Amino acid sequence: MPSRRRVAVLRSAPVASQGPTHQEQWNPRWASPYESAWSLVQKYAIANSCKEKELDQWISEAQPHHAAQTANLLFGRGLRRPFPVIAPGVAIRQGTLLAYGQRWRCELTIERNHLRFRRSCLSYGYHSALHQILEMETCPVHRMPLLTRCPVCDEATMGCHLSDSWIAAEFNCRRCHLPLGSKSAAGNWELSAELRAQIERAFGLLAQWIRLCERTDLSDQRFRRRLPQGLQYRPFFQ
Repeated sequence: MPSRRRVAVLRSAPVASQGPTHQEQWNPRWASPYESAWSLVQKYAIANSCKEKELDQWISEAQPHHAAQTANLLFGRGLRRPFPVIAPGVAIRQGTLLAYGQRWRCELTIERNHLRFRRSCLSYGYHSALHQILEMETCPVHRMPLLTRCPVCDEATMGCHLSDSWIAAEFNCRRCHLPLGSKSAAGNWELSAELRAQIERAFGLLAQWIRLCERTDLSDQRFRRRLPQGLQYRPFFQ
């Protein structure tokens, strides 16, 4: 009986997307201090008329032998390394919660299912990943309660993920189309120096404290007394 010859089959590795082939519409000043990856991707999608599928190829890590998986814009898992291959790629990487705490030792509770927003912030196309901290009941920039529902029709917001539904809504309610923020021209996304400084002051201390948690003993009573004012941290005071 003739012997069977084994033939080696070579499988080529998946080719990573080289990024957009069109001329990208992006102004670096559209990225603001402590801004979330979610709002940055939203603005990029609106400015460049992108869809979820093509954006996913540019911002998500390639998965060998598997279909591309959408990156987590809130925590940053699944994002391309070192950063997404679109114009605001570095800012997107810096706009996730993992940019503040890789292990999230601060123990603050995160809202994962619904976008928490202030219309005053979204009117500039601005949202911070730190807005998703449930212990933060009010926006530290405008000192007003954070919302998860449309103030007119009571439709709940979706989570901070890449979605054609979010992109099509253009910062509006997907049900009644009330502007949750700005549907205006992209030029309105550049914040004034005064507002940028206000955002730096509002989020700076909290961001610094979260980073300190990564390398500090949380049982230290002196450290607890240094908690940012204006926040009620349930993990510590229950």
